[in-house]
Amino acid sequence: MKMKILISVVLWSVSIISFLFIHTRTETGLIMLVLIAGLAWIQLKGNNKKTWLVGLLVIAGISELGWILFHVQALYVMAQMAVLIVVVYFLTIDRKVTFKGKSLVKQIGIVVAVIMGAIGVGLSSYLTLVFVEPLALTTLTSEGNVTEAKTGLSALENGMSLTTNVQYGTTYPNSFLDIYETTVEAENTPTFIYVHGGGFIFGDKLLGDPFGNTSGLDDYYNSLLEQGYNVVSVNYALASEYKYPTPIYQLSEAVSYLKEHAAEYDLDMSQVVFGGGSAGGQIVGQFAALQTNEAYRNEMKIKQSLKPAEIKAVVFNSAVLDISGMNKIGPFYVDWFMDAAARAYMGSENIDNDVNVVQSNVIEHVTKTFPPSYIDDGSEGSLADQATELNERLTELGVYNELYIVEGASHSYEIGVTQDAKDNLKRQIEFLNKVNP
Repeated sequence: MKMKILISVVLWSVSIISFLFIHTRTETGLIMLVLIAGLAWIQLKGNNKKTWLVGLLVIAGISELGWILFHVQALYVMAQMAVLIVVVYFLTIDRKVTFKGKSLVKQIGIVVAVIMGAIGVGLSSYLTLVFVEPLALTTLTSEGNVTEAKTGLSALENGMSLTTNVQYGTTYPNSFLDIYETTVEAENTPTFIYVHGGGFIFGDKLLGDPFGNTSGLDDYYNSLLEQGYNVVSVNYALASEYKYPTPIYQLSEAVSYLKEHAAEYDLDMSQVVFGGGSAGGQIVGQFAALQTNEAYRNEMKIKQSLKPAEIKAVVFNSAVLDISGMNKIGPFYVDWFMDAAARAYMGSENIDNDVNVVQSNVIEHVTKTFPPSYIDDGSEGSLADQATELNERLTELGVYNELYIVEGASHSYEIGVTQDAKDNLKRQIEFLNKVNP
């Protein structure tokens, strides 16, 4: 009996670990196969064999083996659920635990065990639900999608003006943008269009990316305004209710709206710079690639919104350039969360093997006509390897670009008030002045 309980606890623990440590599922699956076989052998050797339990263990073993070999989502879920039912039975009903004749300490121990078991069942069930449908994650965490917002006009402390919640489209929710108008008199007043990050499930045009440092967002925009840029911050529909490539369609709608209303907001849409942080970097990067790569536009059946000459630069702040790498940042809980977020956006069971993930890869779709690019990131818990890959690819194509990786800085450090953020912003502005004097 004690051996059965011990194996059951270990099996349940390994099951939960396999959910959370997403890159060890083959290894944990092999361990689970051994433990399942052990439980089945103990059950068959016992006096009360309970063939239905043995049958469930067989189902769990075959399903787990099928998952290891073929990576079919349904088999993984079937194995985990069968394990959960068997383990809960062995740890509760099979033991026939009672309070009768037990000391107070043992009674407290039983209560604690029941509570821990209930938490374990809840955790296993939730992790299974997120594995099957990432919406279970985004429903709890996402700010949601809105279709109505009140437009407002206000004056900023530096004298610049801000128009909020300008509706640029009606096809999708969150189709709103904010326009910051500069008062700096200059020969050129380019338009800087910024798209926020947030793993495609979070974030807001006014508040920024909650995964990163947003304390310096106002400073970031103000610095651009003081350089004579008009700044447009764009919202888009959040996953998993709205999946890839919805934000690309929305950015096209936003650009078309801005071109149609350029005179109203004193925008120069012949000199456009795109910037994006994290997930927003992927969106603007893919959009810029579509504008400068006809074959890519034809593949995705998207019309050109801007001519290559009208896009003066692209700024990548800790950008996701290859979505398949979102679950390889570490530590394990970040990988688990970002894997769910990426699957929510892509509508995919496995982002390591998905045609849309390949299609969305910015690095693979840049051409020699891609705009000059400023690429920055931090070395800790971010995507510096992807930034380096893009730098190397653009350099190979002859596209002017600058790479700036800050040692020790974290993901989305750029929108902060640290010295690293200030230094990076200064370099960004110097780059923009260089490519669009």
